[in-house]
Amino acid sequence: MERNHRFWDRLGILFLCMVFLTACSVFKPGPADKTGGVGGYDHLIDRAHHLINDRQHLNALKILEKAGGVKPGHPEWLYESGRALFAMDRFKESAKACQKALKIDPQYYDAMALAWAARLEEGNLSEKTRQKVRSEI
Repeated sequence: MERNHRFWDRLGILFLCMVFLTACSVFKPGPADKTGGVGGYDHLIDRAHHLINDRQHLNALKILEKAGGVKPGHPEWLYESGRALFAMDRFKESAKACQKALKIDPQYYDAMALAWAARLEEGNLSEKTRQKVRSEI
């Protein structure tokens, strides 16, 4: 009976060791996330978005340039740059930023709408422009 009791004690300890080792391997820290942490792409986009809302457009543009350096193939930083430029009444540059975002992601409808808004603000609202807007929408 004593021998059987030691077997179950050892089996229990072995089970606890296996649980501990599994937990350690699952929860061990990996390499730092270069896209979402402080200074990462998502953080930079969020920070710039808040600066645009606080009407600090030049600071937002600087941060968006950093975000473009982190992930140049993502359209969000270009769209947010377009938003900042639009708010600064730099409509031509805003439309260009949105067009670059649309080259990366043609389905980025926010960029499409902002590009059209920038074009409309930049030029006179002629009938030809109105027809272009209607056909695009």
